[in-house]
Formats: sequence, C-alpha cells, structure tokens
Amino acid sequence: MCYPKRRGSHGEPEGAADSDASCASDVITRRSHGGYMLFSNGGCDSWKSGLQKTVTMSSCESEFVALCSENLEVRYLRQFLTELGHRQEEPTLLREDNNPSPSTTSISVAAGKTSSAGRSKHIDVRFKHVAQSIREGVARVRYVSTNAIILIS
Repeated sequence: MCYPKRRGSHGEPEGAADSDASCASDVITRRSHGGYMLFSNGGCDSWKSGLQKTVTMSSCESEFVALCSENLEVRYLRQFLTELGHRQEEPTLLREDNNPSPSTTSISVAAGKTSSAGRSKHIDVRFKHVAQSIREGVARVRYVSTNAIILIS
C-alpha cells in the first residue's frame, strides 16, 4: 500500500474520521449497528463495524455511541503516533451526520452545548470524554450530510 503524503498546516499527517449508526437495526435485540473509519494521508488506518454493546433509545444516542467509539480510537492512534515521534498539533476532524435539531444533536452533546436536564442526560453523563477531547484540542466534530459519510452502516 502506498498513501500520498498529505500534511496539515503544521506538517503533521492529515487526519479525519467518519462514524455512522442505524438505530435499533437488529430486529431481535434492538441494538443499533454502528461503526467508524479513521483516515490519514488519503488512506484508511482503522475501522470498526458491528452491533453496539448497549441498546440505545434514539438515533441521536446510537450516533453518539458510534462517535464515542470513534473518539476512543482517535485518542489511541494519536498517542501511538506521538510515541513514534509524529505528534499531531491539529485536532482530528470527526465527521458526524446526526443533526436533527440544534438542541438534541449528538454534536451538541459532544461539544457540551446541551443542558444535562433534558432528554440527553443519560448520554451526557456516560460519554463525557468526547467533550473533553474537544476541549483538549484532540478532536473537533463537524456535521456532514449522510451522503458525505464514507461509512454507511
């Protein structure tokens, strides 16, 4: 395999990731199917696809569970690159297609822009590490249309 050497603004390998989920897609267990793909230098570095470990109550929650799994993998790969001497200065772009309304989107929950008192409290408490990654500059989350997501679960 040979990937073109694309670089970010500070000379580090360019990185981005897509995640997607389909809510309650397993007809027997009603668990959602989700997954992610991580890219750098024009190629796929890591991917995962399968049933999520928990039953989610909404499409927003299932998308957020996929986003959290993606975030964990991004943190691991960034640490691995740092140990190899290739520290990334720019946040990794996490692309997400769940944007039903500004107050309940998984992106709003990830960025800590929603109240913990609403329908997303269980998501907010359980997966707070995505907001932490955003604050630390490890990741940034952006909405893209479903057609722009490379991974369709």
